[in-house]
Amino acid sequence: PLELSFTAMDGKKINLADMRGKVVLLDLWATGCPGCIQEMPHFKAMYDKYRDEGFEIIGIANEGDAAKNRVEQILKKSGANWHVF
Repeated sequence: PLELSFTAMDGKKINLADMRGKVVLLDLWATGCPGCIQEMPHFKAMYDKYRDEGFEIIGIANEGDAAKNRVEQILKKSGANWHVF
């Protein structure tokens, strides 16, 4: 099994093992990828519709502290309400 644990940008500790039995979408994206950012509203619609049924999204935008403000702006603009690191 894939082992993944991290502290999300919102400060919450996330461990993939705690999500066993759920469907988990790993969204790897970058601030310089317009297609990645354009997909976020579709992911949000899916997440809002299915999260109560065991669907989770983990966003991975590991671009370092220099891009943190840009990542936060993109998340806010897209309405992303899942955990991102």
